[in-house]
Amino acid sequence: MQTIGEKIKKLRKQKGVSQEETAFELGVTRQTVSKWESGAMQPNAESIRMLSDYFAVSPVYFFGGEQAVAEAETSQTVPEPVPETAPVSAPALAPAKDKKRAFIICLFLLIVSTIAFTVFAACTVGYGITAWSSMDGYSVVTTYAQTEHRIIFFSCLAGSVISLGAVVGLVIALIKLRK
Repeated sequence: MQTIGEKIKKLRKQKGVSQEETAFELGVTRQTVSKWESGAMQPNAESIRMLSDYFAVSPVYFFGGEQAVAEAETSQTVPEPVPETAPVSAPALAPAKDKKRAFIICLFLLIVSTIAFTVFAACTVGYGITAWSSMDGYSVVTTYAQTEHRIIFFSCLAGSVISLGAVVGLVIALIKLRK
């Protein structure tokens, strides 16, 4: 009786694809496919569903007894094929593609937030120097221009804090998406 790993390897070889190609299409690592094939790890229910869709076989094939394997080997074809006209289920690859899309969006937002933080921080320093540069000992003469610069300074400071918070949040999100 063939193991699930042996069945996966057989189907992969029949399809003429590498472990890397299979892993990419399923949204897993090559090491995961290798562990499935060697029997070091068993695919979960979602992975079985994705494998079934990818190899166009019924999920029952992976759990079939010796009779299902014997029938498959004597026919020299992949058991229970899905007709060519039937579309491959899009949700099978959706979780991996959604995760990849979310990662790319978070990465883009991280870059934008980092640039915004840099600009706001530079403006905060510049306007801070301008707003308080004419202090004369203890007597402070505040002009209209200085007041305007101080308002801009505090606005830039708020922008710096907000964009720094966004950078930290996006880094945390990226770390979680990589797992």
